[in-house]
Amino acid sequence: RYRYEMCGSKTQTFESESVAGPVPLNLLPASTVYLYEEETKTHVYLVGTFHLSRVSAEDVRSVIRTVRPRAVMVELCPDRFVQMFGNRSALNGSAAAPTTQ
Repeated sequence: RYRYEMCGSKTQTFESESVAGPVPLNLLPASTVYLYEEETKTHVYLVGTFHLSRVSAEDVRSVIRTVRPRAVMVELCPDRFVQMFGNRSALNGSAAAPTTQ
């Protein structure tokens, strides 16, 4: 089962058995969604962004600084990947290539 909270909502309750515990939602940007996966006791913070938005970039920086996650995942379309990394061949079957679906 998952816990789901939207930042900026009035409901800000947590059910957590994690040692670190969740970051209070009022400390995060309103563009952040919080999920809690009970089986693995995993806290997930999903930040909605707009390409080329300075506000979105700052929201992401803020969440990373506040939450201090063990991992960060970035969703990129194939064209954005090429723009950032300049290597279309990495999209064609490399084990290290990002998922492009």
